[in-house]
Amino acid sequence: MQSLSTILLLSVFIYSAVVASAQKFDNYKLGASVHPRKHKFSLTPVADQIKMNSKGHWQMDSDQDKIPDDVEKNGYSVYWQIMGSFTWHEAAEDAIQRGGFIATVPTEEAHYKILSIIKERKSSWLGGHDQTKQNRWEWITGEKWGFSKWAKAEPNNYGGPEDGLILSFGKDYEYWNDGKISTRCSYILEKVYKTNPFLADSDGDGFQDLVEIKNGFDPNDSNSRPYNNYLLP
Repeated sequence: MQSLSTILLLSVFIYSAVVASAQKFDNYKLGASVHPRKHKFSLTPVADQIKMNSKGHWQMDSDQDKIPDDVEKNGYSVYWQIMGSFTWHEAAEDAIQRGGFIATVPTEEAHYKILSIIKERKSSWLGGHDQTKQNRWEWITGEKWGFSKWAKAEPNNYGGPEDGLILSFGKDYEYWNDGKISTRCSYILEKVYKTNPFLADSDGDGFQDLVEIKNGFDPNDSNSRPYNNYLLP
């Protein structure tokens, strides 16, 4: 019962954060490209409507910041492998303290983005579970469960209930495994940044959104920005 309550609280917290972020830019309309602090722009080009080709699909990138409009509205995900010894619930709580959540993998693209940031090929928690109803797997964020990378014969509740999702590693391959939520391992942290699709620099601090995201800073906080030795995307 305690596990279910924790999951419900986590889900409400994440949903509230997503709604608040989405409402933040509702007052911007197409073509509203002038930022009230435009004079502070240093790496930000004047916004303009262009099309961006991504994997064969044309996508609008109104502010030319290399993030498609749809991604800015829905959120740009960034991942980290947090090394340590966490149960599934400890990982979920630690992720919230870091401003994110245990990573979800609703698409193959997300799967490969996560693999690209792996520091050590060691078992790591993901944000999937079947604690609400046995054998009905769901993401901690409530996203649709579709893509999966289960190993053969998994999930199998080997030795008793295994209600947490683990990213596991073979010699030259990766797979999903269900694990007991009391198991201790590292986890994958995900943070989602929603930004203004009509402003290349959403917080007006002089750094484009993608520059801040790629360097580990918050593109919506003008006090969170790189100063020296930052990388351009």
